[in-house]
Amino acid sequence: MRRFDYLIFALFLGLLSFASLEAQAVENSLTGKACSLAKILDPHLPCDKAAITSPETITDREALWSVIHTICIPAAAIGFNYPCLRVDNKDGYVVIRTPDKEKIDFLIAPTRKMAGVESPDLLKGDAPNLWAAGWKERALVAEVARKKLSWNDYALAVNSRQTRSQDQLHIHLGCVDRNLKRYFAVHKEYRPANNWVIIRLSNINSDLLMKALPADGLSQNLFAKISSEAPWARLFIDKQTVALIAIEDKSFKGFVLLVSLDRVSAESFLAKSC
Repeated sequence: MRRFDYLIFALFLGLLSFASLEAQAVENSLTGKACSLAKILDPHLPCDKAAITSPETITDREALWSVIHTICIPAAAIGFNYPCLRVDNKDGYVVIRTPDKEKIDFLIAPTRKMAGVESPDLLKGDAPNLWAAGWKERALVAEVARKKLSWNDYALAVNSRQTRSQDQLHIHLGCVDRNLKRYFAVHKEYRPANNWVIIRLSNINSDLLMKALPADGLSQNLFAKISSEAPWARLFIDKQTVALIAIEDKSFKGFVLLVSLDRVSAESFLAKSC
């Protein structure tokens, strides 16, 4: 992390005034809540451990929302995209990379407070389309992977209330799990697109509801679609782990929407690397 990046944290948490800060002063002054929030995004940041006065920001389920609301949005207002890589106020989302740099994993999260998949605001007409936003931002994955990726290399997934660690809605964006990619290269039961079917994947060990979507199918509200169409989904809305897998072969280009009502993590659908 560059020294000037520290200035962004300090500025919005009121540690020192922007005009008087120098890079070294920022590094030395990064204490308390600023240090804790920063460590969520960069665990190797050289903060003094004694400066973290409360465990709330590291273990708190509101930590992600704190980063978005306290740092990312104010920083973007003056032209800085850090720590969030993107703050899109028009479409209502941010993009942020997870702290584990061993994985290629980006988070797409709303700029307003939404706890998770069970949020009733997700079913409303003005809900941000996070699936479409994630797909639009997929070039970030290829950039980190440092190679050209195909349509069917990508996947997005969101955890249920039971399997998530943060109470701010966020969709994971990365490369599809290799076993899943091989499965859909062989099995074609995701067609026709007008029916939900049940499949069981050995590597996930869970029954999954599945429905195909055309390439332009992300313009709709997928959370509302699942709630209104998928069997039992509305009854167990907080138990849904949802994945969107990009599919391309000679006869079909689009997506499959997968819904698990078991304790399946979103990360089960994603590869650590591309």
